[in-house]
Order: sequence, then C-alpha cells, then structure tokens
Amino acid sequence: MKRLFGGEESTEKIHLDIGGIGMAFMVFRAELPALPVFGKQRLSLGVQKAFALPWGYEKLLNINTDSPRQTPMFSEIDISSLIKTVLFSGLSFNASLSW
Repeated sequence: MKRLFGGEESTEKIHLDIGGIGMAFMVFRAELPALPVFGKQRLSLGVQKAFALPWGYEKLLNINTDSPRQTPMFSEIDISSLIKTVLFSGLSFNASLSW
C-alpha cells in the first residue's frame, strides 16, 4: 500500500491471511403451475430467495472463538434487525401472463 505524506511517498506492506474465508450463494425458487385466466391466457406466479452463507469472517473481525467469556457483538435489537434483513433481502416475486 502506498501513501503520500506532504509530497513524500511511503510504502507499507500489509499481509492479510484470508485463507479459509469465503461465501456460498444459494437460490431457492418456487413456482405455481400456470393458471388459466381467460380463454387461452395463463398466469404464472413464483417467488425466489437468494441466500449468502459466509464462513471464516471471524478471522477478519478478530473474534476469539476459543474464549467462552466473550461479549456479544449484537444486541437483541440488532439481532432482530439482522434476521429481518436476511429474510427479506434477495426476496423476489414474479408473475407472467402468456397466451
């Protein structure tokens, strides 16, 4: 990483150990069979939800997983907000009309 201080250049090496850190993405999708609406017209409805499953990020957050007496990172309000975010982000509904 290079930094400029008052016209002078300074270089600093940063070593991040990011081995074992990652994220997997899953998408669940559900659709109803096409429903007849008028004559030959058909309506299809569906919903899908994307999930991101992270692992290994405690290394970047400096969380000691071996310590049993660790203060919680989130309060109860933060946890409920986090749950709502996880459940409703990446949620989409679709509808299509065909004939």
